This record gives sequence, structure tokens and C-alpha cells, in this order.
Amino acid sequence: MKATNYLVAALLASTTLISPISAHAEGFFETRLDGVRTGFITRSWNDRNYDGYNTEITAANCLNNPHGSPGRVEFTLKKKIPVLPDHDLGTRTLNGCYREWDRGNWGRVSAGDYYAVVGTFDWNRLTINWLKVVY
Repeated sequence: MKATNYLVAALLASTTLISPISAHAEGFFETRLDGVRTGFITRSWNDRNYDGYNTEITAANCLNNPHGSPGRVEFTLKKKIPVLPDHDLGTRTLNGCYREWDRGNWGRVSAGDYYAVVGTFDWNRLTINWLKVVY
């Protein structure tokens, strides 16, 4: 009887460690953008919408070149649509990343392939030292 209890406890513990926790995002990636211009396209990702988690982009430690130029960081979320123009899900402004960090939230989006387009001043080269996309 005791051996069976230990076996059941071990099986429960192993499945808890292996199974994903539904309260967390389905996926994420972190990267750095170095000297990008307006119109830069991030890597794409596939949101299967398994978890119902919001799509968010967080940016931290933003810098401009030329140094001291006014800051502007915008991200436009796009959904890839075969044959048709990609669907624009709106733009979020993340200018707080010049002080510390800032986050844009698009809410829950439908399943599909997504990417973000960077917006800044045309003459500016933008560096974002830490960028995290959660979906």
C-alpha cells in the first residue's frame, strides 16, 4: 500500500512539472534591436490562441542615434493574410522605454501568424536593448 502511494505521488509530481500552466502565455521571445529605422519588421511568430493570453510587446532601455534626438517608439501589430494585404491590429506607443520600460498590449488575438512593424522618426536610428514579445 505504501509503495502504491509513493508511486501515485511521483506520477502526479512528474505530470505537474511537465504540463504547461494555462495561466502563462503560450509563447514569447526576447531580442535586441540595434540601429533600426522606421518600417523595420520584427521576426514573426505563430499564436495558436491556446491560452487566451494577451499579445504584448515590452521595450526597455531605448536609445536614439543621433544621440539626444526626441524619442518615439511605436509598434504596429500585423496579422499575415495570404494573398490579401496583412491585417493591421493597431499601433501602440512605447515612449516610456526611454526612461525605463514600457509595454503595448493588443489584447487577445485570433490564431495566426503575426509580426510587428517599428515606427520612429524617419531620420532616427532606434536601438532597443531589450525587447520581449509575449503571445
